[in-house]
Amino acid sequence: MLTLLKAFVEADVNLKGTLYFAVNNEGRSSHECSWTLIEKLSPKPKFGLIVRGGGNRISVANRGRVDVVVHIRGKATHSSRPEEGLSAIEGANMVLNRIKKIKFTKIHPKLGGQHAVPYQLIFDPVAPHTLPEYARIKVDRRLLPSDDVDEAVDEIRRAIGDMRPWEVTVEKDVFMLPSVVDPESEIVRRLQKAIYSIDGEEAELVYGKGTYDAGGPTSIGIPTVMWGRPDFGTSLMGDDFVTLRGVEEEVKILGRMIIDMLS
Repeated sequence: MLTLLKAFVEADVNLKGTLYFAVNNEGRSSHECSWTLIEKLSPKPKFGLIVRGGGNRISVANRGRVDVVVHIRGKATHSSRPEEGLSAIEGANMVLNRIKKIKFTKIHPKLGGQHAVPYQLIFDPVAPHTLPEYARIKVDRRLLPSDDVDEAVDEIRRAIGDMRPWEVTVEKDVFMLPSVVDPESEIVRRLQKAIYSIDGEEAELVYGKGTYDAGGPTSIGIPTVMWGRPDFGTSLMGDDFVTLRGVEEEVKILGRMIIDMLS
């Protein structure tokens, strides 16, 4: 980003439109940083491009996600006298079984379906020979275009239902929205043109089943796609990296696209 700005200044490039570069430090799996950035901009952008490691593929769509948190409260007791308490382990097991029974039928032709997948489970207290009084489950509820976040949470709440004698509450946590951008939109066409000028062919379009930042600006009327030239580390818990050659080519492609759109 800095290399590109430096090149524009040194070449005295005259842009007729407005170009924004921003660093998004979002780390909570939400769109709060994106929305806060855009709120401060005037004029508002017409398009958005999120630059990330992407192996030269353009992501034009992705699913959304809401984290649903389920709290289960019982009564702690010694494991030798389970009848004197109300184990949160048993309550959590019942909740998991009820969530598993949810039937999803909505399918997007490119993005696939919805799901509700528990991915975190903690108990308290964690102590020797103690049945815990509290459990917390986090559920990954994947969203498709037109899904309502609150309705998705309510669906899980209804599926869990009455859990007495356990005390159970269901809460909406952080969420990210789906994003769908027309492959014929201007931002995609101009990016493909710049890529073609170097490669002699257009980049692959992808439809992600994950959830990313593009849903934030797209949801408020700024069509946003994601792309990155460099290959990158793909291991979930491994090292992050990008190739230097890819970074150099990325600067050229971005420069050509920006000049094409704004000069």
